[in-house]
Amino acid sequence: MTTLGNKIRGIRILKGLSQENMAEMLDLSLRAYGDIERGSSDVAYSRLEQVAQKLGVSVADILKFGETVSNFFDQCKDTNVNTGTNHNSQNNNYDQRELQHQIEKLQLELKLSKVETAKAESEAKYWKEKYEKEIK
Repeated sequence: MTTLGNKIRGIRILKGLSQENMAEMLDLSLRAYGDIERGSSDVAYSRLEQVAQKLGVSVADILKFGETVSNFFDQCKDTNVNTGTNHNSQNNNYDQRELQHQIEKLQLELKLSKVETAKAESEAKYWKEKYEKEIK
């Protein structure tokens, strides 16, 4: 999920909104909104701010959504993960917050992955049934 449109789509799905909902909230046609998610049209920053506001997130949240999870162990070099001992107590709170953040990101990405998988399976079933009707 690297394109801006995919990031917007992912957050929209996680928020339980349809493309129709978003188009209506942004006062756009369904096609115009769909173009944003498909990456068929450039998104002005002002429009991106509107999208973020309607999704209840910041522009930064959209831009960072779906990024590769940073390597927690590189960020916490001084922490012994196996024993839980921390050789640098100053970083302990940061490490716990960062770990919680990474867990939440992974949970959201997993939820999105499940939604996309179900959608793909449904679409594949539709096309298979259509194909089978055509050859009969």
